[in-house]
Amino acid sequence: MNDQPYAVVIKDEGLFLRIEVEGVREFRRCAALMTFVRDAARTHGKSRVLLDEHAFTEPNSDLERFQLGELAGREWQGLKVAIIDPVEAVDEFAQTTATNRGATVNIVRDEASAIAWLLAPPG
Repeated sequence: MNDQPYAVVIKDEGLFLRIEVEGVREFRRCAALMTFVRDAARTHGKSRVLLDEHAFTEPNSDLERFQLGELAGREWQGLKVAIIDPVEAVDEFAQTTATNRGATVNIVRDEASAIAWLLAPPG
């Protein structure tokens, strides 16, 4: 995991893996981050991930959000990923795309909502 796409901090929170991300949002780096998240979850033996992107201040374009949603559907099979991202949580476009492709993901504005969803039982 030396090819980190952003400055990241990984914390094992017991029931889930927390990944905090900082840097300037850019499509290629976002795509690499998705693979990094998958690999980090595997390395730490976790199926639940809290991805904290609150430091990002710029949005992805609609096309990029669609493409990232598709990638999440491929990369995050078997994971439950809660993303804290106030910028991207304005609508559910990327989340819907990812969900329609098999990912279990929720993009929210705050940590409390992310953790509540992440730890909620299935169904």
